[in-house]
Amino acid sequence: MDRTQLEASLLGAFIDYDDSLTLSVIPQLSEEDFSSKPAKGAFKAIKKLFGEQKAIDVVTVSHEMGPGYDDFLRGCKALAIVPNNVSMYADILHDEARLEAIKEI
Repeated sequence: MDRTQLEASLLGAFIDYDDSLTLSVIPQLSEEDFSSKPAKGAFKAIKKLFGEQKAIDVVTVSHEMGPGYDDFLRGCKALAIVPNNVSMYADILHDEARLEAIKEI
């Protein structure tokens, strides 16, 4: 699984599973852990909704992001991983983001 798929899988889990196990990972990540503009925007919207204790789904995230991201979000939802794996995927994503940052130095 490449980084783009990993990001989409995590975002899809946040969108698809509204449970404490999945959502507990959100504070451990930052926008910088995501590589593309749509993924960064989706995570920013998800984190905002999470902080405001609002529902996180395709409609609410799309509304926060603005027009043009519905297909991206539906694609993420289609790749959603099961909640039990979210923490491990988040660790992998964070590690990959740090390695990419080191490479850029």
